Amino acid sequence: MKVSRFDTAKHVAMQSAPIIVFIVSGWFSYMALVDDASSRLEWATRKEAELRMEFEAKHQKSAQLTSARRKHSELRSLVEGGLLPPQDAAIDSMQIVGEIAAAHGVTIRSTKDIGIEEFELYEQRGVEITVSGDFKSIGAFARDVAAAPQLIVPQSWSMRADRVLTLTARLGIIRFSDYED
Repeated sequence: MKVSRFDTAKHVAMQSAPIIVFIVSGWFSYMALVDDASSRLEWATRKEAELRMEFEAKHQKSAQLTSARRKHSELRSLVEGGLLPPQDAAIDSMQIVGEIAAAHGVTIRSTKDIGIEEFELYEQRGVEITVSGDFKSIGAFARDVAAAPQLIVPQSWSMRADRVLTLTARLGIIRFSDYED
């Protein structure tokens, strides 16, 4: 009996088919494992980035809290040492400005509350005040307001000379926030 080449090829293919199927299935299994490992690696990388960002945010907040506590203790020592007025003095700040104006013969034309801006350890109430008088009186008024306790902070000034010299100023009146260690 004579065996043809076709029969030999068919015989070899039949015997090697299970091996080829095994190799192909092994390759697909390997690729599935590699793909699964790759997706787990991507997930772990994303999770690591999220945790780093969360840690940095908490670290920054912690650093700010430490800084705020240090500033608070410094401010408390200044108040206790009499170098800064206590927080109740913020209410009397406009009275101080009025007394300075009266002492220099300056007339207060108007006052306007601009609003409150809150900061980490204090709040600042903006006030716009318009006064009139002669040049020397307004200069002395501006000097004394600027030299007042750190509770009153001059922010901007503008002067106008019609028949009378008029000064319009924006002042920041500071009130320290309640803060406990």
